[in-house]
Amino acid sequence: MIKLLQLYSEPQAFDPIVFQAGVNLILGEKVEETESSTKKDRKTNGVGKSMCIEFINFALLKDFSSGRVMRIPSDKFSEETRVILDLIVSGQEMSIIRTKKDPDHPIIVIDGKETNFSNLKDAQEFLTVMCFGNETKSPISFRELMGPIIRDEDCEFQDILHCYDTKLRIGTPDLAKPHLYFFGVETLLVDKIKKLFKNIEDLKVIVSALEKDLTRSKKIKISEVKAEVNFLDDQLKKIGDALESFKTNEAYESVQNELTELQNKIELSRTEQSAIKYELRRIESLPKLEVIKKNDIEMVYNQFKTGLGDLVSKSIDDVMVFKNKIDEFQVRLVNEKYNTLTDQLKTISENVRELEDLKTKKLRAIDERGVLKDLHNGIKIYEEKNTQFVGIRTKLNDFEEGGRKLTTLMQEKGDSFVKLDASIIQCKKTIESFNQTILGIHEYIMGIKKASFDIKILNSNSNKQIVEFEYRIDDDGSHSVDRTKVFIYDVSLMFNEETRERHPKMLIHDNIFDVDQDTLVQSLNFLGEQETKYPDFQYILTLNRDKIENEESKKLITLDIQSHKIAQYTRQNKFLKIDYQEQ
Repeated sequence: MIKLLQLYSEPQAFDPIVFQAGVNLILGEKVEETESSTKKDRKTNGVGKSMCIEFINFALLKDFSSGRVMRIPSDKFSEETRVILDLIVSGQEMSIIRTKKDPDHPIIVIDGKETNFSNLKDAQEFLTVMCFGNETKSPISFRELMGPIIRDEDCEFQDILHCYDTKLRIGTPDLAKPHLYFFGVETLLVDKIKKLFKNIEDLKVIVSALEKDLTRSKKIKISEVKAEVNFLDDQLKKIGDALESFKTNEAYESVQNELTELQNKIELSRTEQSAIKYELRRIESLPKLEVIKKNDIEMVYNQFKTGLGDLVSKSIDDVMVFKNKIDEFQVRLVNEKYNTLTDQLKTISENVRELEDLKTKKLRAIDERGVLKDLHNGIKIYEEKNTQFVGIRTKLNDFEEGGRKLTTLMQEKGDSFVKLDASIIQCKKTIESFNQTILGIHEYIMGIKKASFDIKILNSNSNKQIVEFEYRIDDDGSHSVDRTKVFIYDVSLMFNEETRERHPKMLIHDNIFDVDQDTLVQSLNFLGEQETKYPDFQYILTLNRDKIENEESKKLITLDIQSHKIAQYTRQNKFLKIDYQEQ
């Protein structure tokens, strides 16, 4: 059981709210008409009733990002302000302290001892243990439990399962868990089925990608892929046997050494070939000897002779002869070098051919089966085919293993659905008892026993719902009737003798009664009667006072509004006592 005691802040930003057993009314009141009051002042909306519920939810560790408290401007509500909620959880009195500045590090005080939590999740898990004890795996979390217990107006009361802001996209299985828990259904099966659905979908993606790759986008069949693998396997065996024959042949050792030596000689000769070819290209690229005209030589010669006189006795003809000898010598040297290199290249090339022929003969001498014509090529072919074989074989194995896992997961999912269905069947007594409670409350409020309730398993191929809450009341489908439908369901959970065993016996409705006046009056009267039957529940309701003024004055409402009022707000006295716009 969860019982709220008091909501307040330090320093005081709003008037403390003291909660009581039974019905607790938070009212939006009109300002009394005076000369200074305006038409706007007399409105009852926007006075802070819903924000009051937000603060309760904030103190009960609602995720900060999804709440309205974060949207209050800091200059209007200090981030340092401590929001404090005193409450009782499973018989243990405690205080939860939280600030806007540090919302992910709440403080829980028990018997004067403060526990500072390093993160919000740990604090939520602490309250989960407080609610359900030290179970190995709690049926639901504390915040899951709070989902259908605190319905604010953002949920719009359209459906019994969808108890959060309509903008939030939460899957039906997650929404259904706390409701299933109230009926005693094994909720861990829902988590298991959800996980199985996810694993199946993830594995399907992997298997599909493997199939697409193996079948070349479904151009061939998997059976053809298997045939290809068998063919490659056979080829590898034949090539492997051929390579093995090299190792088992008696001449292998000696021939292998000779082949290695031959290969080294071939590589050395080819290196020499490359060097000689390079030198030949250099010689071929040398410029030709420059031809100097005889007249130019005579001119230079005469200039030197005039300056040197008798020291120069050689004639011009002697000079020309000397020059020609030098030119001939240079040409002879280059030609001799070129011819020498050409002869060397020819010799080395012949040597390489002889070595290659000898290598071929050596290989042929040990190639008994004729499968391989070359050792190096044989090894290369073997490695290529082996890589291809291993790649396809691995993918095929993964594909087949994925198929087997899918079959196993599908069977496990089917078994889990059977177990979940069996768990629901075991709770049929509770469901039928709950159905009778709904009929009784429906008759009290609507004047007729025309409603039905049941829980059913849906198609096991769908992960969208898993279970269905089949719930109908008279003329449902309209805005106001659907709100009444949610109200009847929620209070039935709290007052039914079977479901209230697991219910926290606390319920908060924020502006649920946008309904016709007769339904509103009967609902309030019903709540008043429950106080005489059940002293251990707490129902908190926000309501605009002007909706019941006439009925209250006519004494049609038997619930004493004044004595059940725990807070009232007006346009001039709002919950936070300030005007602001949410960010």
